[in-house]
Amino acid sequence: MTSAAQKLWSNATAVKQLSSHTYEAQFPDEWCIGTVPHGGFVTGTFLQVAKTHFSTTLSQQDQPHTITLHLDFLRRTQEGPALFIVKDAKLGRQTSIIHVTLNQNGRDEVVGYITNSNMDKESGVSFPTEWKLNPAPAAVDLKLLKEDRDPNWARQKNMPFASFRKATQKTQFHFPRGGQKQKSMGDEWIRLNTGESWTNTSLGYVADMW
Repeated sequence: MTSAAQKLWSNATAVKQLSSHTYEAQFPDEWCIGTVPHGGFVTGTFLQVAKTHFSTTLSQQDQPHTITLHLDFLRRTQEGPALFIVKDAKLGRQTSIIHVTLNQNGRDEVVGYITNSNMDKESGVSFPTEWKLNPAPAAVDLKLLKEDRDPNWARQKNMPFASFRKATQKTQFHFPRGGQKQKSMGDEWIRLNTGESWTNTSLGYVADMW
């Protein structure tokens, strides 16, 4: 794999199926904070394991969408090969739950429960709540934002300690030019600097990279 290909989120979080319930991944140095893989990156790989497991071993369940995820980080992870061991905890008609263990060098480092369903088959009552963000974020022109010319948002050139926090270099951050409206909250626009779109599997990285 070329260096350019390794930089892609989709390649960095790719998993290889070893058996019906085991998967292998490689945690690259460039997605680390110091020597420890970024927590959101690890979460994204868990989501990729679930996506792969439900599209292969559990494909007959027809439950491609992860709706809940809970992870416990027991020990620090590290760069290099990672083994994911899956246990089918509960298989159901509406939802199914798997238990996933991340093991490196014989150590269980992260464990989690992941629930999948089929959101396309969901039905029920829905109400127009008219909910809005308060206070509302500043207006944005995404074309100007990409060129760093938006009047309300400015690109952050380098995040603090970027050489140590290597995973932050994968993301472009845009913050309000006039500062945050409240100290208790933060608005930002972010994008992967590889040009890749955000996906369900990268949601954990988004949540942890702010």
